[in-house]
Amino acid sequence: MSTASMSKIRELRLKQNLTQQQFASLLRTDQSLVSKWETGRHKPVQSTKAKIAQVLKVEVSELL
Repeated sequence: MSTASMSKIRELRLKQNLTQQQFASLLRTDQSLVSKWETGRHKPVQSTKAKIAQVLKVEVSELL
């Protein structure tokens, strides 16, 4: 995923009116990891991308 797709995660998260902490909780992960995804410092693994898409109510392809 590129940096642009990382900001896409943020954009979609905000559309769902979720804080990073709420989003992290739904994904059963840490808020700091969500921050790293959104800033491009870390990339989610494929299985996590599916969970992210499910929580954000989008297709995985929309995250790319």
